[in-house]
Amino acid sequence: ADLSSAGLTVVGDIVASGIVKQTASGVASIDFSSVMTSAYDVYELVISGLRPATDGTTLHLRVESVSSFKSGASDYRYSSDAVRDNASATARASTGAAFIELAGGTFGNLVGEVGSFTIRIHNPADTSIISRITWIGGYTRSDGASVGVTGQGTYYAGTTAITGVQILAASGNITSGVFKLKGLEK
Repeated sequence: ADLSSAGLTVVGDIVASGIVKQTASGVASIDFSSVMTSAYDVYELVISGLRPATDGTTLHLRVESVSSFKSGASDYRYSSDAVRDNASATARASTGAAFIELAGGTFGNLVGEVGSFTIRIHNPADTSIISRITWIGGYTRSDGASVGVTGQGTYYAGTTAITGVQILAASGNITSGVFKLKGLEK
């Protein structure tokens, strides 16, 4: 099916009109490249069952702009709050990083230690503003604790259009997970 009129390009399997799906299996990153256009004001990436290969790693997001995923040392700004199942909380933030940290701390890698996230990229094609990225999710730490996380961030290196998104672990591959990207609003 041709999704170009809806602002999406086929990258993985089509699961429904307007949704692009990728399944991780021992990959360094999940890349949705050249899929975001002005067809939608908000794009949503839903991640289910994500399990990293490396125990105790963190989960990162990068955006694509001008045909490459951006990883400059101070390209991103972000803040997030994580609350463990014992009610202890941790705030994480950066005013200059090479990524947005979606899940900090010690993300587990055992079979039952998985994470799920909903990420929204707001106004990715609007070059008059800095696009906002928001997320909510949860994951299991390497010590078995359950963690809920919310956060927001920006690609702060400029106001060029965001055309894609990349998910990767700080170290090691992504063992498994299902990633679905769709446009939400215009």
